[in-house]
Amino acid sequence: GALSDDNNYATLIAWVKRAGNSSNGYETIIQQESDTTNGYSLTASCNNSLLQFTARDSSTTGKITTPNSILSDGLWHMVVGSYLNGAGIKLYVDGVLKNSSSSYPSIVASGKPLQIGGNSAGTVCDSTNNAGSFNGTIDEVLVFGDEPFNNAANINDLYRLKKGKYNWKVNVTDSIGANNESETREFVVRDTSYVLVSG
Repeated sequence: GALSDDNNYATLIAWVKRAGNSSNGYETIIQQESDTTNGYSLTASCNNSLLQFTARDSSTTGKITTPNSILSDGLWHMVVGSYLNGAGIKLYVDGVLKNSSSSYPSIVASGKPLQIGGNSAGTVCDSTNNAGSFNGTIDEVLVFGDEPFNNAANINDLYRLKKGKYNWKVNVTDSIGANNESETREFVVRDTSYVLVSG
């Protein structure tokens, strides 16, 4: 799965452009949850008009929200749900902390695949088995199972990249420990004069 081996860290990041409500009110952005409510999720709605980050074990749910109306302007927004064992859970929009809580469970790996943009029947959205798809566009999804992006300054820096040359690569390890890594890619930011959306 996307969590670290000790499940001490989890950060979910995505750029989203929401077109409106889903047909049934359930809008998954990123999730890795099981029927027994282990795992984590970042949703635009669990039938509650809230942008929500949730961390779960089999008996406890840590949940933080902010109104999803912030995503209703037809513009791109960077949304982040962050979990750090011992420090709590946090929810950011466009690099700005919107909500946090020191009440949280220790995430238990769900054993389920990572899902982006929707969930299949039998997965959990606020303890109800409801499938739902994000109504809009999702881009630049990042899932970190380690510490660096559980830091407000790093999240804000990621949102407000400065002019310069950047390198990135993807590293994936599956449930049996097989590892694969992409080639290193490069992109250049040449202009940062555009107005950024901030909440």
